[in-house]
Amino acid sequence: IRSMLNIARVESQDIKLNLVPSDLNQIIENSVELMKPLATDKSIEIKSDLSPLFLIQIDPILIKEALINIIENAIKYSPLQSSIKIKSYEETDFVVVQIQDNGIGIPDEELKNIGQKFFRSQSVPDSIKGTGLGLFLVKYFVELHSGTMDVASSLNKGTNVTLKLPNR
Repeated sequence: IRSMLNIARVESQDIKLNLVPSDLNQIIENSVELMKPLATDKSIEIKSDLSPLFLIQIDPILIKEALINIIENAIKYSPLQSSIKIKSYEETDFVVVQIQDNGIGIPDEELKNIGQKFFRSQSVPDSIKGTGLGLFLVKYFVELHSGTMDVASSLNKGTNVTLKLPNR
């Protein structure tokens, strides 16, 4: 429902950035805390390696929504008793956040479709529910900030989602 409401806002172009100086690591930690019950249900450990960062100008609500989507996907597509790694660091003009899982992965030929509305990988079992809107919204929210989303994946080995946000 949350994704559908966000899609309606995106399509009506009703999303305006509310840029404020924000602690990205705090937003990451809050997002992880919200997803912990889901991770605990699957005995998944979320490990964080967050470098000290300066405040950056972002819309904390949209970035938190993006992070929650990625973390939720990482949990959903990872096997029981696995781990998810979240890392943040600065790189020249960007702040980088990487979220890596050990999940089912995405075939190489489908990677170009990641971030398209309603796209779901053919490798996803029917038992895992989803709308194919999560990474579309992540990409949209990050690009609103003049940032990028990159997805690297290996089938049956996991996925690494990298977000780059301008360090301003």
